[in-house]
Amino acid sequence: MTDHEQDRRTGAPSRYVQGPGALRRLGRYTRRLGQGLFLISDAAGIERIRRDVEEGLPGAGGVEFVPFEGACCEKEITELVRRFEASGCQVVAGAGGGRHLDVAKAVAAFARAPMVMLPTVASTDAPCSALAVLYTPDGIFDRYLYLDKNPDLVLADTAHIAAAPARLLAAGMGDALSTWFEARACAEAGGKNSFGTAPGAAALCLAQGCWNNLLRCGAKALEQAREKRPGEELETIVETNIYLSGVGFESGGLAAAHAVANGIASLGRANRAGHGEAVAFGVQVQLVLEQRLGAQPLRARQDLAQVRAFCKSVGLPTSLADLALADITGAELSELARVALDPAGNMGNMPFAVTAEDLIGAVKALAQPV
Repeated sequence: MTDHEQDRRTGAPSRYVQGPGALRRLGRYTRRLGQGLFLISDAAGIERIRRDVEEGLPGAGGVEFVPFEGACCEKEITELVRRFEASGCQVVAGAGGGRHLDVAKAVAAFARAPMVMLPTVASTDAPCSALAVLYTPDGIFDRYLYLDKNPDLVLADTAHIAAAPARLLAAGMGDALSTWFEARACAEAGGKNSFGTAPGAAALCLAQGCWNNLLRCGAKALEQAREKRPGEELETIVETNIYLSGVGFESGGLAAAHAVANGIASLGRANRAGHGEAVAFGVQVQLVLEQRLGAQPLRARQDLAQVRAFCKSVGLPTSLADLALADITGAELSELARVALDPAGNMGNMPFAVTAEDLIGAVKALAQPV
């Protein structure tokens, strides 16, 4: 075993800031990074945050708003790097959801500039990670871009997040839901996290905290999101979705839940499953596998019942029918299994071997909702 293989590496953003109106205090946190913010988002997103950002950056070198509607692909990123270097700005920021945050991460990485994430939704745990997903110009998956560092600043304005559709918060809870169950499986399997090392105690504590917070605050936070008000429970769930899950998944490791979600995405179906919703279903598939193949079937059975009850309480899918996949074909199940069991994926972090037959049987076991 090499020295690197014995390491336990945990990655996190240098600063995490959250609160209602936080964008209006942006300059307080970016001043240490440099002057001038090159802020990438779509046109509608820019208009939503423009006033708050301009108020938050007095005397901090200003901001250049960069509307971007293209794909997160190398060609577009190269052009944005050129524009950034010609702009006189020193800091790259992304605002909005996953695509624009990933574009900004890639631009900052290639330009070797400070990286600021301004999520205006809490639908995934991506803002804190040292990873961007690149696509072809046609929107087909290309590759993962692994970054040398996590973002320098993640700032989540919960007034804007509360104003977003409540379903996006629920989807983020689906992504966060997987964090504990996948990190636990990875640790029990002697698997590797996103940094290629064993998950450490801090990552496992954060991962378990995700599940505890979801149980305690998830349903109430969703009510507050529907009412467009950032109450204490919503604040807790935003931090859970973005920070605890972001650091927890990257440092704790992924397993079957995300492998299944990748398999669902590969089907190309026009269904309701966003990433977090597919991951929530993947957690349930993982627990069926643990119940059937694992060393602690009673624990898995109890966890599955609790997870399915939670998903029902916040509107996350509990069945193929909920994903508009009640009519899934045998060929589609085989394709889902092929992608989920890719040796380059995350299924190898399970503490037991999983065959295509095992996986298809676990998926079919969840045909009907709770």
